[in-house]
Amino acid sequence: MTEQLVELTEQNAEVSFDLKKGETILIGRSPDRKSPNQILVPDINVSNKHLELMAHPEGVVAKDQKSTNGTAVDGEWLRPGIPFSLRNGSIILLGKNGTAFLKVLLESREDQTQSIRVIRTSPKVETEVESEG
Repeated sequence: MTEQLVELTEQNAEVSFDLKKGETILIGRSPDRKSPNQILVPDINVSNKHLELMAHPEGVVAKDQKSTNGTAVDGEWLRPGIPFSLRNGSIILLGKNGTAFLKVLLESREDQTQSIRVIRTSPKVETEVESEG
């Protein structure tokens, strides 16, 4: 496993990881010496150790790390420490009043490796456009 420490500061910034069973990505505001794969999100509503993504042969789970402001996946608030299965295209909100949204794209490989791509995004806003005429 190659260790990665990436900071997602701008909209549409992204990072990819290939994880084997049991390997994780820690998402938070500050680096952690014990975590080989980390995504740093410099946002006041993000805890130092906010969320962990873990690979399994059958998919990827997210687990809130007892964050101060909570984590929502596809609009559902996670209970701290309880794994929640992600789907391809899941949107993660870090913090109840947060501005840090992450889109997670997943691909299971034949060697049971999980390819995980994380993109910093903004919430999808539906707007109505009036047509003239």
